[in-house]
Amino acid sequence: MSEPLLSNDAAATVSTEAAPKPPRIRKKRRTTRRTDAKPTSSHPSLDAMPVEIIAEILTHVPSPREVLAVTRCNRHLHAMLRNPGNASIWRRAREQCHVGEMPAPPPGMSEPAHAAFVLDGGTCEVCKKSTNNMYFSYALRIRLCGRTECRTKGLPELLATNVMSSSPLEQFILSWIPRLEEDIMRLDNSSFHWLMYRHTVLPRKKEYASAVDEYNKVLTLGLSVDEWQESHLQDVFSLEAKQKHACILIKWRKKWDDRANEIRKKNIKLALEIADREGWDKQSLLDSPTYGALHRAHCNALEKVPLFSFEIARAQIEGEVLHISEERVRREKEHAYQVRLDDVARHLERLRAATGKPAVLPTLTSFRSLPVIKLMQAKDTDASGVDKELKSSDTIRDFLQSDLEKWVAAARSDLGEVLGFPRWKNASSKVLHPVDRVTARFICQRCHHVSNKYADAQSLDFAGACAHECPGLDKKMRKRSMWKADQFIPDQKGINVISRAVVLAGSRAEDEAAKGTLEGLAAVFVCKSCDPAIVMDFRRLVGHCKRHDDMQFALVSPTEANVIIGNKPYEAGLYAKVNGRTPEAKKLQEGRNFVCRHCVVAPDAGKRAMIFHGLVSHLKQKHGITHVGDEDFYQEK
Repeated sequence: MSEPLLSNDAAATVSTEAAPKPPRIRKKRRTTRRTDAKPTSSHPSLDAMPVEIIAEILTHVPSPREVLAVTRCNRHLHAMLRNPGNASIWRRAREQCHVGEMPAPPPGMSEPAHAAFVLDGGTCEVCKKSTNNMYFSYALRIRLCGRTECRTKGLPELLATNVMSSSPLEQFILSWIPRLEEDIMRLDNSSFHWLMYRHTVLPRKKEYASAVDEYNKVLTLGLSVDEWQESHLQDVFSLEAKQKHACILIKWRKKWDDRANEIRKKNIKLALEIADREGWDKQSLLDSPTYGALHRAHCNALEKVPLFSFEIARAQIEGEVLHISEERVRREKEHAYQVRLDDVARHLERLRAATGKPAVLPTLTSFRSLPVIKLMQAKDTDASGVDKELKSSDTIRDFLQSDLEKWVAAARSDLGEVLGFPRWKNASSKVLHPVDRVTARFICQRCHHVSNKYADAQSLDFAGACAHECPGLDKKMRKRSMWKADQFIPDQKGINVISRAVVLAGSRAEDEAAKGTLEGLAAVFVCKSCDPAIVMDFRRLVGHCKRHDDMQFALVSPTEANVIIGNKPYEAGLYAKVNGRTPEAKKLQEGRNFVCRHCVVAPDAGKRAMIFHGLVSHLKQKHGITHVGDEDFYQEK
């Protein structure tokens, strides 16, 4: 046997040192409050008061609604006041109610449950919004909010208004299901027309339909109708007492509503008197946290606000009213400023739509920076704004025209430098500025995006560059992103192609008529860089040249162009007409009558009609065309 590495004493020592400590046993923390525990607060609390003192306090409340509020404070008070031995507290509050003694609960219902049933709010059955209103109908347990639409339009949907009690079956069903109280039709002052239902029994639509379905099941299953009627005899006997109690509650609720309206008018009158005396705004006084809470509490308790309650908190209320008034003035100024901003934006859109030819106008951010516009935006006006002055004032119109001319002149000079013509000048009035020529094309190097108006050319002219706003910017970024000429670069491909087209058309780029000459030509430009050749008009020439590094094209006669396109007419604007989200465009997209010109003119290529989206996918996958144009397809009629 081999010798042990350690002696017994050493091993014992090591074993003792290595022995783990026993885990510490933690006492389980008590998570529930002891029922006999006293309140820890140093302030007086209802929890610490004997039930006799609480009962004495609650004898002075104006209605059982306050007793309900105390009951729902915590579990201790809930258990104490729900105790049947303390029913006298509820009884005294009910008998001493300010609007008159509240009806006693029917047999089988406790005082607390009856108080909650009569006084509590809930959810409106029509609009499903929370409301503090009592039941509109205690018999049907229908609760409605104060909106007129819920009473005039929603209530008839809940009632079975077409019930005819002529047959014995209907008479029996109506004898045991609850119905709308007749006193509602007499006492309700809403705009719902009760006159047409004054001789009609109005049960709930669902309950009546359920009773009819129950009767039909009895007939279907072959059961005894007599036994079915006997099963509802108890409901027949108890319905009269329930309906009588519901009618009593409706009359008492009418007293409550009248008293509440009277107290509310008196308290509002007092608030108006206080506001007039102190020189405050009445709404600011009612919106103040202190007086607003005082006003609402007394209105809910059906009591007048005592004047001494206001005098006690006058200093605090004054500070709150001052703060609310300042906030209201600030909001009104902000609203008026926003109205002026909207008026300026609307006026810019009006200027863009007013001119017959494309006008050179700045972006909205640059337009707001014009001196006269800055003055109009900063003008101290009310919510009426400055729209009327912008439209009718000749002085403002003249100043604005002068500011726009200065801005356009500066933009023309800066963009001319972008095209390579710094400080360009010419003595002849017949020679166009470089940015006004047909060869002036720009690309925004920030976003490389163009609006739908310039989608065919995929670049901007001078007017488009001046009005260009990069998309995808939020409101704050648009304010910071001011328009600058150095954000644009020349569209060199487009400039080269247009320059050659001008020469082929026998015109000059600096002539004002050059653009009209090129746009007046039909689809007579033939791209020789495409295989096979494709025919297009001048409007598509600039956009099409982006597909090639060095586009080669020619200007042919209309007859030669028709031969190339195979007598399939070139329809200008076809892509824009079909590629839209309008119902007409979507209807056109579903038609299987679009044909690819690249496949038709190619040798040994069969003609295949497609829907529009299939055509777009075909052009991208087979021909590598991502920006589709009118020259790429035609529509069979």
